[in-house]
Amino acid sequence: MRTSYRILIAIFGIVVASNSVAAEAWEKGACRKKDMDYPVVDFHAHTFNFRHLPLRGILYGWGVPDFVAGVAADIIWGMTGRVEESAADQFASLQYRTGSDAISVDFRTRAISANIDYLDAPIESLSTPERDRFDRELNEYLVSELENEQAMRTNASALGQPADTPLTDYFADLSGQPGASSFNIGALAPDGHAAMVNAMAELKIVDRLVALLIKPFELVATVQGAYRFFAVMIQPEDKLAQQLLDENCMVDYFVHYMMDLEPVYNSAPPVAFADQHAIVKKMRELNDDRLITFSAFVPFRYDDYDLSILKTAIASGVVGAKYYPPSGYSASVDRIPRKPKRFRGIIYQGGARKQWKHRYNPLGSNRVRRNWGVTVTNPSKAKEQTLEGVSQRFFEFAENEGLLIFAHHTPQGFEGYKGYGQEFADPCKWLPRLKENPKLRLILGHSGGDAWYGTDADFDRSFGVQAHNLCVTYENVYCDFGYHENVLTDDGKNALRTRLQAMHDRSTTTSAAELFPQSCRTTHAPMEYSIFDKIMYGSDWMMVIKERNYEKMVSAFEAVFTGDLSQYKERFFGGNALAILRKSGKADQLPEPLQAGD
Repeated sequence: MRTSYRILIAIFGIVVASNSVAAEAWEKGACRKKDMDYPVVDFHAHTFNFRHLPLRGILYGWGVPDFVAGVAADIIWGMTGRVEESAADQFASLQYRTGSDAISVDFRTRAISANIDYLDAPIESLSTPERDRFDRELNEYLVSELENEQAMRTNASALGQPADTPLTDYFADLSGQPGASSFNIGALAPDGHAAMVNAMAELKIVDRLVALLIKPFELVATVQGAYRFFAVMIQPEDKLAQQLLDENCMVDYFVHYMMDLEPVYNSAPPVAFADQHAIVKKMRELNDDRLITFSAFVPFRYDDYDLSILKTAIASGVVGAKYYPPSGYSASVDRIPRKPKRFRGIIYQGGARKQWKHRYNPLGSNRVRRNWGVTVTNPSKAKEQTLEGVSQRFFEFAENEGLLIFAHHTPQGFEGYKGYGQEFADPCKWLPRLKENPKLRLILGHSGGDAWYGTDADFDRSFGVQAHNLCVTYENVYCDFGYHENVLTDDGKNALRTRLQAMHDRSTTTSAAELFPQSCRTTHAPMEYSIFDKIMYGSDWMMVIKERNYEKMVSAFEAVFTGDLSQYKERFFGGNALAILRKSGKADQLPEPLQAGD
C-alpha cells in the first residue's frame, strides 16, 4: 500500500477506534453526576457534522485547488454518518463497495463460510432480485463482523492489550480484498472520483492534503485532540447529540447553534441549510426536548429578502438565530473588506477572491458599495436585496418578534478570510445597532475571549472589556463564556475569579460613558446591571473537545464561583440563561419546564 493510502485510511481507523474507547469510558461513569438543585443550561453547543458544512468551498478558500478540494470534501462527506444510518452502515457502504459491481467473486467464499443462504450459482448469473438479496445479506454479515471486532478491540484496549494487527488491515482482509498491501483507496471515493484519487496519489497530493487538513487543528490542540474532533464530526447527528448529553451529564439543557456557511463560501454542503432544520427538530424529539435550537442568519443570502428560511425555521421550533461576524459582516454594516490579493505568500488566492466577489460584488461593479446585492429578481424589492437592506430587515424582524440573536464575539474564529474576526466581531460594531434597535435581545458568544485571563492593561484594550460594557449597559444584552479553556488551569480559575470581582466593583461606581472608548461611547446613565446578572455558562461543545480535560469544564467554572462569588453560582449556571430565554418572543417554544416565569 502506498504511504499516502496508509495515512488516509489510518486516520479513519484511529478515529473509529478512539471514538469507541471514548464512548466506553463515558458509559463506565466518567461523567460526574449532577449535584445542583436547579436547571443547569449550557448556552453554547453544536450538533452539526461535516455534512452540514461546505467543505469544498472552505478548502478552496484556503488555497487548495478546486478539484482537489472537491475530492477531499467528497471523501470526508462519505465518511460522515447520517442520522438515519449507523456509523457501521456508513463504513460498510464505503469500504466494501467498489463501484457498479457491488459484490466481487472473492466475497462468495466468505459468504458460504458465514452460512449466508444464496443460490449455488456463479454470482454473474444471478437475477437482479437474487443479487440484491445476496448483497444485502452479505453486507449485514460484514457489518456484524466489523462491530464484533471493534467491541473486542475496545475491551482489549481497556485491559492494555494491543491488537495483533492494525484495524485497517483487518477491515481490508474482511472485505475480501487481496490484502492491506494493495488496498484501493479509490473505494473510499464517491462514484466518478476513484480514478482521480488514485491519480492524486501518484503525485503525492494526498500526503499534502492530509497534512493540510490536520494542520489547522494542530495549531490549537494536540494531534489527539484533532482526532477527537474529527471522530465527533463524522458521526451521524443523533450519535453526536447523544455524546453531547452523555459527556455533560451535569447539564439539563443545551442551547445549540446551526451554521449557514453556503453563501459565505459560495459552495453547497450535502445537506442544504433549509433542510438541516428538519434534522435538528428530530434531534430535539429524540432527546426529550433538552436541546434548544438557534438557526442562523447570513446577510449574503440576498435573494432571501423576506427571510423565508428563518421564518420557516421559527415555525419548526427554533427560538433564535446565530450571527457570525468572522464570516465577513458586522451589525453596523459600515464597510466592505478589501479584495484579497492574488497571492498570500506562495499561496494563490483565486478561491478567496471569487468568494469575496460572491459576498460583496456579485453585480461586477467597479465601484464596490456596501449596498450592492445580487441581480434583482423583484424590482419592487431592489433596495432590500442588498447587504444593508437584508441586514436591516433581519434586525427589525428580530426586534419586533423578540427573536434572540447569538453573536460570535472574539477576534478569533472560523474566518471567511484571515483577519475578519478582528475586523468584524469588534463589539463597537454593536453600539450603532443597539441605538437603532434598542430592544434587540443579544447574547455575545465567548464574552470577548481570552483577555479575561490576562493583565489589566490587556483586558482594558480587549473585546472582553467591551463585552462586559455592553452587558452592563443594555438590559437585553448577555454574555456566554463558551470555549474558555484557560479556566481548566488553576491559574486561570484564580485570574477569572479576580477579574469578575473587579469588573463587578467597577460597574457599580463607573458610568457607562466612561467605560467605552472614545471611538464608540454610549451616552447612557450609570449602569443598572451587574455583570453577575448577565454572564452564563457555555462549553462550546464540540469545538472545545480538542482541548485536554475539556470534560471538566463545569467543575472548573464551579471552582471560580466560590467564596464571595458563590452567591452568583446559580445565576451563572442557569438563572441568567432562563432570564434571557424567557425574554424571547418565542418562549412558548422552549421546553415546557423552562417556560414558567418563576
